[in-house]
Amino acid sequence: MGFRYFFFGLCAQAALHAFPQEACTCWVEPDSSWVFLGHPYRPGSLWSNNEYGQSSYGPLVLPFPFTFGGQTLDSVFINAAGIVSFGHTWGGEPPVNLPLPGAPMLAPFWAPMEVSLSYNAPPDNGIVAYKLTDSALRVSWARMGRMTHLTDSLNSFQLTITNGNSAEVRDGNNVAFCYKEMQWAVGRAYGHPVTPSLAGANTGDDLYYMQLGRFATVDSTWNGRIAQSGVGWLNGRSLAFNTVPQSIPPIFSTTECDTVEVEAGSTGYYRIIAHRGGPAPPVVVSAACPTLSSFAIADQQVDGAHLLTASFTPTADEAGLHTLYFQAATNLGPLSTTQRFVKVQLPLGVAAPSGQVPITIFPNPASGLVQISWNGPWAGAELQVANAEGRILVATPVAGRTFQWDAGGLPEGVYVVRLVSREGTAVARLTITR
Repeated sequence: MGFRYFFFGLCAQAALHAFPQEACTCWVEPDSSWVFLGHPYRPGSLWSNNEYGQSSYGPLVLPFPFTFGGQTLDSVFINAAGIVSFGHTWGGEPPVNLPLPGAPMLAPFWAPMEVSLSYNAPPDNGIVAYKLTDSALRVSWARMGRMTHLTDSLNSFQLTITNGNSAEVRDGNNVAFCYKEMQWAVGRAYGHPVTPSLAGANTGDDLYYMQLGRFATVDSTWNGRIAQSGVGWLNGRSLAFNTVPQSIPPIFSTTECDTVEVEAGSTGYYRIIAHRGGPAPPVVVSAACPTLSSFAIADQQVDGAHLLTASFTPTADEAGLHTLYFQAATNLGPLSTTQRFVKVQLPLGVAAPSGQVPITIFPNPASGLVQISWNGPWAGAELQVANAEGRILVATPVAGRTFQWDAGGLPEGVYVVRLVSREGTAVARLTITR
């Protein structure tokens, strides 16, 4: 029987890294455990300052310390305009660019938006909600329309802040932006288009900030921090960063999953962008995976960011689980380096030599003596048996078409039997029972 099994082939420091258990999407759909802020003009609304595009909620006291630009903060305001602010509310039109003095905030998508849209809109449109735990706050702006009462296109995005030790944000960072579907770029105020929307972080001291981009069109082109870009570039994108130091370290953003699956002989790709934090010196990037001999990296630079494309064409001998290692750094000290780890899964032994039959095992499941056979002979073949940790228990040269082996000393579990030769690789699963 064919079997997919993976051993660890680790690159660089990956052995020290605990991979996050997130799926390909960063989006978390709000449920009954969230607080919904309601419609500004209906009973039960939690909003205040109900001017169109200016609605706000707070201060919301945080049960955990949140560090932003070197300062520890204990409360936030949630604003309808796609902002979480500190110290006071904020809303309305975004500036042309950051920094903005006197306005400490995190802005995953700053634009004039309609909360709950209109009385005739579907009830799940224009919904702002939050979920607060002992270590994290997640805010969701779901299916938000442009003012006033425009529902022809909708945006959905989320912001998460933590104490820096929460699994809600990856890699020890304390802020995450998550974008689901982004369909419009420029908001409207009282029926008139306003400045392009903006995404970033601003400490309010007119010195330290991070600007991810300005969005004026609906295409998927990103032109850097300052030039106008397409909001479609945000679709499905996620990024996490660290606001503990005054100057935010480099940031990785991607639309890719944390695991790439690729077959032997096929080429796999992983695309990720290393952004400047801000403001910061140029970013120096590196990428490696010594366990994949074909690993290569292409680097396209746009406005100080590095658009990285890793490629790899594994061989059958490289079957298993590998780790890509990315690093982005500036020269601003020990907190100015950001790392990202990505898994590459390559099925173990999916191909047998042309015209050959994969190996068979009898009995299977087994508790003692087993006979392993194949349609051979294979020149220079080696038979390997590995346990669930990937440790090879048996590695012996074989000739002919059969091999007898006593598995009686093995504990219960699933094992991998692999026949390797210059002609190819074949794999089967062996189950030991007692």
